Amino acid sequence: SGRDPSLQGHVGSIEQYVDVTIDHPLGTGPGTVGPRALLRDPTAVNIESSYLTISVQYGILSGALFVLFCLLCLKGCLYNPSLLGMAATSMMLAYMLMLGIMPAHQSLPTAALVLFPVGTVLSKRVLISKTMPVKQ
Repeated sequence: SGRDPSLQGHVGSIEQYVDVTIDHPLGTGPGTVGPRALLRDPTAVNIESSYLTISVQYGILSGALFVLFCLLCLKGCLYNPSLLGMAATSMMLAYMLMLGIMPAHQSLPTAALVLFPVGTVLSKRVLISKTMPVKQ
């Protein structure tokens, strides 16, 4: 039939929590969303999008600033012509896609794996050896 029940669940979850974000523009408060919140409070929710998780907890402005942060990191990596810059660009793009469909910001190993090369590129401490031949 071409209908994926998993995809329908994701879309339904995202639509529901967009409404929650609109209803609570300043957020519902820290500790009200996510797996740890569910352990403490049975009325807590688990949202399948990092962008929405941040927006629901901390408000629309915080969610927008997080998206802006991600886009600026991607832009900074994109304009670095080094091999590390290209790798960091692809990693940041994949991470941003993951943030849209799962709460990847809660996984420290995943975030560290992505943000370490991104931070290295953005700090402009990537040294290109002068001894390397340059193709012209």
